[in-house]
Amino acid sequence: MISAIQFLRSLHEVCRFSSQERGPGPASGSELGRWLKSGSLHVNGRALKPEDELPLPVQSVVLFPSSKKRRCTLL
Repeated sequence: MISAIQFLRSLHEVCRFSSQERGPGPASGSELGRWLKSGSLHVNGRALKPEDELPLPVQSVVLFPSSKKRRCTLL
């Protein structure tokens, strides 16, 4: 199984989220961890913390569900 932080890091390799703290460019590992701790990743309708395992099968992924500007839904 893959943890939520590992999943977000692998997704980050493809998507390249930008860091609000540092401007354009990839977010740091600690920033990805903060995003997870604040509930910014929902998989199959459930918020995941960094140490949580990714539930399989993955049916939906929502990044930043509370933000109208940054929300991203992957089906």
